[in-house]
Amino acid sequence: SNIWCETRVVPITGRDGDSRHVVLKIRDVTEQVQSEIEFRNRAKLQTRTAAGSKTGGWELVLEGMQLSWTEQVYHIHALPLSYTPDVASAIDFYDDASKPIIEDAVSRCIQFGEPYSLRLRIIDAEGDGHWVHANGEADQEDGKSVRIFGTFQDITEQVEQEQEKALADQRFRAAFEGAPHGVAMVSPEGRFLQVNDGLRSMLGYTDSEFVELTFMDITHPSDASGNLAMAKSLLSGEITMMTIEKRFVTRDGETLPCLLSTSLIRDETDEPLYYVSHIRDM
Repeated sequence: SNIWCETRVVPITGRDGDSRHVVLKIRDVTEQVQSEIEFRNRAKLQTRTAAGSKTGGWELVLEGMQLSWTEQVYHIHALPLSYTPDVASAIDFYDDASKPIIEDAVSRCIQFGEPYSLRLRIIDAEGDGHWVHANGEADQEDGKSVRIFGTFQDITEQVEQEQEKALADQRFRAAFEGAPHGVAMVSPEGRFLQVNDGLRSMLGYTDSEFVELTFMDITHPSDASGNLAMAKSLLSGEITMMTIEKRFVTRDGETLPCLLSTSLIRDETDEPLYYVSHIRDM
């Protein structure tokens, strides 16, 4: 095996001051150098470990296949800090669908230095499931990986929120498209973002025509002021929903009396996103 050495050359001089010979002093400093390398590697690992209680770091030294985790990785796996991780047991925590994916990613990272960033699922030591974001990259010397390392983040809450949002969006879409009356999503500026079949049938406009129109364009002129007042009250937060009787102008130029119920959807910062309008033929 290779060792690190510190070499010093000491000249030996005679009485006349001339150098007679030299003494070569060699000291084994392998332990010191390895300690410095480990310190740098751990510092590098920590800088790649994102702040936050649900993100940890890991590294695998390929010589000896020594795997180490930061404290948060133990917590994510529901394991005591006394547990000694190894590659095989670490991969066994992944569920059946994720296991071949992480095995392939780790293998390619070791063989070819390919980094990876994956969203996978693990089952912790207590049997609870977690969604995790697993990242890995390689340190190489002379084109050969000597260690791989990365971050490991519990993203269960984020994934569950995304799934809940997707389900809510799906339910909204079903209600939107399946409504027997007209429904429209309208921007705060009054432009149509989306309409359902009920509104297309009721007013006769096509999707491409709705895109070119504003809500005021299909409002009977005599009802314009009432519509603007409703929009202003919703934008100011004075009211959250309003129902009024209103006349629309169809594509054929006919006047259609309707019952209009409108609410304003806002984002997490309370900024207006769009109006949702339900329009019923009276």
